Amino acid sequence: MSTNSSDPPAPDLSAPQAAAAELPGSAHEGTERRPIVAIVGRPNVGKSTLFNRIIGRRQAIVDDQPGVTRDRLYAIAEWTGHTFALADTGGLVPESTLPLEQLINFQVDQAIETADVLLLLVDAQVGPSMIDEAVARKLQATGLPLVLAVNKADHATLAQEANSYWALGLGEPHPISAAHGRGVGDLLDAVVRELPGVPRHGREVPRAVPRVAIVGRPNVGKSSLLNSLAGEDTVIVSPQAGTTRDATDTLVEMDGRSYLLIDTAGLRRKGRISHGVEHYSALRTAAAIHRADVVLVVIDAAAGVTAQDVRVAAMAAESGRGVVLVANKWDLISTEAGVSRAFDEELWRKLRFLQYATLERTSAVTGRRVTKLHRAIDRVHKNYYRRIPTAELNRSLEASTRRNPPPALRGKHVRVLYATQVGVAPQRFVYFVNTRLNLPESYRRFLNNRLRADFGFEGVPLQIRIRYRSGRQPAPAERSDEDGAQ
Repeated sequence: MSTNSSDPPAPDLSAPQAAAAELPGSAHEGTERRPIVAIVGRPNVGKSTLFNRIIGRRQAIVDDQPGVTRDRLYAIAEWTGHTFALADTGGLVPESTLPLEQLINFQVDQAIETADVLLLLVDAQVGPSMIDEAVARKLQATGLPLVLAVNKADHATLAQEANSYWALGLGEPHPISAAHGRGVGDLLDAVVRELPGVPRHGREVPRAVPRVAIVGRPNVGKSSLLNSLAGEDTVIVSPQAGTTRDATDTLVEMDGRSYLLIDTAGLRRKGRISHGVEHYSALRTAAAIHRADVVLVVIDAAAGVTAQDVRVAAMAAESGRGVVLVANKWDLISTEAGVSRAFDEELWRKLRFLQYATLERTSAVTGRRVTKLHRAIDRVHKNYYRRIPTAELNRSLEASTRRNPPPALRGKHVRVLYATQVGVAPQRFVYFVNTRLNLPESYRRFLNNRLRADFGFEGVPLQIRIRYRSGRQPAPAERSDEDGAQ
């Protein structure tokens, strides 16, 4: 972490546009605006302590008495080469009628309006409060990227208490100790991932645009497929395997909607990857998958499903991204009865861990069904970001557990109390049960299958965590019940 220690604090700005324009250290370099991260939370959760920790100096006043910070305070911070403006704010108490708290709330609202990323700070030593829940609802309503940090987790026991904040429905809680620096680096990694100014190969693309990585072993037609989708020869195509070395971004429009297509180098077997160009091509391919919302796993239909196809598909599955399987070169498949069925049987037998994926048959050379591929991308992209209302989710859970109750454990009646969706991209759910005993894997698989049966989620993996009574968490292997991980 580093900052320019000569940067003075920003003046108290009441206009949102002024706050964005007059941040210390010149928030605008030329025409490029620095992204703003606002630390928000109820009073006395340690916002100023975290602010000082991130910027690397004592600029904000810290005191145990709530309400010390009243105005907005800005400073420039840097993490892993990414620079952003950090805003410290006063304690937010939504809908308060006290005059001082109303003034503080106004200042916090101004900081929120100018922010690109919100960092919600809560207290591990207290647990979720009604004010935390009100603040969470307020921040969720903005639609801005939101990172949840649980402060004062000074030791392992308190870090475990951070799990209680899953109940806010904001995704993964990050336990930290702002006073001691514990976990702050991991927290900043999460914040940086949400910054709109993080370079994406020199191109900034709106979040609504699906990012689609095209992956596969060498010479299965990835670049031909991209050119066919783009309607022009955007990337070099050659019969020689290994022509593509870098991950190449191409912004295309299909049926009036934009898509960012990321062509990648073909992934060879590990034993054939040297420590030169191909080694770095493989690293870039892995990075491209993690930049994507949807991964097109391209397979040469004429060659069948090879061991290398399985390895590439496993990489896509393990990334947690949405997946569309593309059987390319379908024009070379015999039209004899049973050939297509035999291919399907082989595919699903070898890729049984991707049973949730959708399969499309294309020919990049002839253009067959390529123009329809974007519809499959759209369905998977929508499911990747889909949210299920908590009431609807729990109606489904009640019907499922009534039809098939959990088995008794050591003579004790087991109940799944309720469920909540804690994140999207990828889809993440937490189920709460009334026992400290591990729920059998077979029943966790049942919950997973019922979730998919009731809500679909074509093309995307589902991650289920079980939260046990008194906050006890299962071992890591039991925590996530992803499709294909059975």
